[in-house]
Amino acid sequence: LMSVMNAKQLARQLADGKTERAYMFYGEEGYLKRHYYERLKALVLADGAEDFNLTVLEGDKLSPQELCDALDSVPVFSEKRLIVVRDLELSSLKKELRALFAQVLASVPETAVLLLYEQTVSVDEKLARTAEIISLFERSGASVRFDTPPADELCRWAERHLSERGKTADPDTLRYLLSVTDNGMTSLNNELIKLCHYASGERVTRRDI
Repeated sequence: LMSVMNAKQLARQLADGKTERAYMFYGEEGYLKRHYYERLKALVLADGAEDFNLTVLEGDKLSPQELCDALDSVPVFSEKRLIVVRDLELSSLKKELRALFAQVLASVPETAVLLLYEQTVSVDEKLARTAEIISLFERSGASVRFDTPPADELCRWAERHLSERGKTADPDTLRYLLSVTDNGMTSLNNELIKLCHYASGERVTRRDI
């Protein structure tokens, strides 16, 4: 039985060009979830048109038949299809749907990758129903929890983002930036973009912030 993956482990797997047959993406860090959703999509649908081979099903309207039909559909001009179930409220998931996932996950075809993408829904791992689904995805593929990285990692990430835009900042300045912004990566990314537009010199300073 695999344990829950983190973003770094998933990054290594995708960099090797490997995919599981099923993933569950959840956790507080929306920026990382979106980033790796795009990475997974690019990898799975690399040689096929997204229009034909991507199916996105909304969790609040999920129909068992629709999910089974999507998994059984043959890919067009591609080796695989990506089936995404977005924002499924696990805490109130009915018994029939839990049973469906147990059945579906045991037999995801080689031509499909199934992703349960908890984009905006909060997932409480302590709840029995939620833990059951996480465990099912672990057994048949991977459950990936995206946490906001610690401050030192966020500083390195911010430094890389500044560098990509032709800017630099010293570690103390970056730590100060973290202290005055919401440390969610989406907010931090927005602040970095604003700083790069605002800062006149190559080096971003505390005064700029």
